[in-house]
Amino acid sequence: NEDGAPDHANVAILSEGLWESRFGADPAVLGRILSIDGEAHTIVGVIPRDVRAILEGGVFGSQPKEILLPLMVDVAGGWSGDPDVVARLNPGMSVEAAQERMDVIQTRVGPLIEGESDWHALAVSAREALAPNFRRGLWVVFGAVAVVLLIACANIATLLLVRGLARTEELQVRLALGAGRWRLAGQLITESALLGGAGMMLAALSARWFVDGAVWAAGGAMPEIRAARLDLDALGFAVAAGFATVLAFSLIPILQLGKLKPAGALTRERPRESRRPLGWTAHRSLVVGQVALATVLVVSAGLLSNSLGRLLTVDPGFNTEGLAAVGLDLPRTRYDVGMERIAFFDDVVEGLDEAPGVKEAGWARFVPPRVAGAPGRAEIEGEPPEEGAGNEAHAGNWVAPSYFRAVGSAFLEGRGFTEAEIAARTEVVILNRTGADKLWPGGGGGVGSRIRLNSDYGPSPWMTVVGIVPDYKAWWLGDRPDRMQIYLPVSNVPPRSGVILVRGEGELGELASLVQTQVRRLDPTLPIGEAYWVRDAFRQSIARQGFQTFLLSSFGIMGLLLAVLGVYGVLSLFLTRRTREIGVRLALGATQGDVIRKVLGQGLGAVAAGALLGLGLSYFTSDVLADLLWGVEAADLPTYAACTGGVILSGLAASWVSTRRAAGIDPVEALKRE
Repeated sequence: NEDGAPDHANVAILSEGLWESRFGADPAVLGRILSIDGEAHTIVGVIPRDVRAILEGGVFGSQPKEILLPLMVDVAGGWSGDPDVVARLNPGMSVEAAQERMDVIQTRVGPLIEGESDWHALAVSAREALAPNFRRGLWVVFGAVAVVLLIACANIATLLLVRGLARTEELQVRLALGAGRWRLAGQLITESALLGGAGMMLAALSARWFVDGAVWAAGGAMPEIRAARLDLDALGFAVAAGFATVLAFSLIPILQLGKLKPAGALTRERPRESRRPLGWTAHRSLVVGQVALATVLVVSAGLLSNSLGRLLTVDPGFNTEGLAAVGLDLPRTRYDVGMERIAFFDDVVEGLDEAPGVKEAGWARFVPPRVAGAPGRAEIEGEPPEEGAGNEAHAGNWVAPSYFRAVGSAFLEGRGFTEAEIAARTEVVILNRTGADKLWPGGGGGVGSRIRLNSDYGPSPWMTVVGIVPDYKAWWLGDRPDRMQIYLPVSNVPPRSGVILVRGEGELGELASLVQTQVRRLDPTLPIGEAYWVRDAFRQSIARQGFQTFLLSSFGIMGLLLAVLGVYGVLSLFLTRRTREIGVRLALGATQGDVIRKVLGQGLGAVAAGALLGLGLSYFTSDVLADLLWGVEAADLPTYAACTGGVILSGLAASWVSTRRAAGIDPVEALKRE
């Protein structure tokens, strides 16, 4: 508890990755001294890799953190900003009950906090805090897995039906010799259990590979997925679900036992000689169900793919080609004066401007799509505050005069900040196009006007608008187009941490090395932070959408292949059972075209019925995907039509393969086999 006191000895906790890579996983690392920002810190622990990955999802942000330091709390002066507090509830207490307790505490403590009586404590569950808006996507993926499982089991049921039809005479003989139907049912269940067991063993062996593949597909941009692993609970659930579905679908051939007659073993009565072969209705129903479920998957994957495709074509608002970002943190012990920190960043940028291969350089506190929020209402001097949410500022940044030059943004009106304004700490501000339109919808304002931000911390000083810039995507490519963004000079709050922007030729490592050279020229002990391409950061901003699309598309392809295989299997069974009939028809004068139309009609009829059923299911379940889509309606008709057409064409291809086989039947050979 004392580690956060200002006068307490410095301590640090290492991540498991840093412990392994830099200290060789040495258990004796505890107690060793580590120099951080020129200060000695005692290593007191190592945090597990999985725990760190989970915390990065909601507490630490998306970027990996290798060293954890205690939050320094000045009891007398408090701290600025909003802290995140983690608490474990007592047994039996719900999050709602905890919120009620916090509301009571707030009414007592709020008035005691000078200047901040309007604060509010919000209690949320760990799942919501660490993985917000992620559960809906997981449920969709889980549903897709269940659908693929149902399609696979329908194929198994078809296989068991085919096997049962092939063993009709055997089962009739067993019945004639006194075997009970329950005993035969037990035999079929045992065979199904062995088949399912073999599948579950194969799945258990390959599950680890698929989990690793899912983590790889996430691209390292999603902390929630980096922590994914295969545990016994998940494996046990999957095995139980697999066995349950296999045994459930094995009931279909068992039900056919009731149609068998012991006398059939003596009369050699064959179901294929009837107008509707034994099991044909069940087969057809299974095919229709498979195609319907596959259509739901394909349509869902098509909607997500359409949404992702539109996100990938979104313009972030400025040119990101060749633009690298390099983080830089200044130690508080050596750079305590605000204007000295600004001068350090400016010196680095000036050195980069003269470096070979550098076209432009600049710096800011943040760089899109990693911009801070700016909650507050903009007010125009001389006008009454507007009611409602129209003038809410959603994103803010502290930028140097070199920032807009580095991102290659031309001013729509006005100009950027000047060095004189930075040095004099003049109260100036730059707005985006949307912000200016919101504040002055009829024009007649903007550059030269004065505004201020009124937030929970009170009103800011009046600031003169000196420029209007285009809209940027502040947080991700799917940002709403109606967000007001404000840009303040870095002298407003001189940052300890900033981002150096470098536009140039060469690889990322080369540009980062140029930044490191300039930093070491000024401070040989200071390392640079994370280096990344800005365009890659924007792509990572839609990593969750890409991950969900990848998984659902994979399941859609898998389900469609299984459904096509089911269509082919049923038509093959149809041909096997009706070979004699087709031979007779051909011998009596039927043409190959007649045979082709009959066989093709059987396949396309089932496929069309399944596709239409799946189309209806997709429409009625479209609300499930609504929150996962961007720029696409959940009932997008072109996507529905294209995906349904693809399913029907796939079914047509499977039917055509069987049709070609039917067209090649020789009536003489067919009758001879009988």
